[in-house]
Amino acid sequence: RLEAENYTPPGQAFQVQSLRLAKGGQEYRVYTWFEIAGERTANPLAAKLHTLWARLTRRPGGQAVLTLIAPIGTDPAASRRLLDSYLTTLGEPLAGLTLSPESSLQP
Repeated sequence: RLEAENYTPPGQAFQVQSLRLAKGGQEYRVYTWFEIAGERTANPLAAKLHTLWARLTRRPGGQAVLTLIAPIGTDPAASRRLLDSYLTTLGEPLAGLTLSPESSLQP
């Protein structure tokens, strides 16, 4: 089973794709977003367009798909709080990361 929604975590200036996955009796909350040549998006189509535009304009920068996963357990809201907390903790380091042309994260 898969449920998906775009979601803006508290205190963040960007959206993530929030997925609720079920497999083998266990459910997981998954946050996913794309970093493309300095642009951040949760939309896979927008990520493709950013990639195309970066190549056409010869903008340096790599590409990355960032994913955070937490088990849902008995309290679905707890997994969202955990991931939101993790994003808040990562907020400043994420803001300072850029992708090199070799697609590796660098501070």
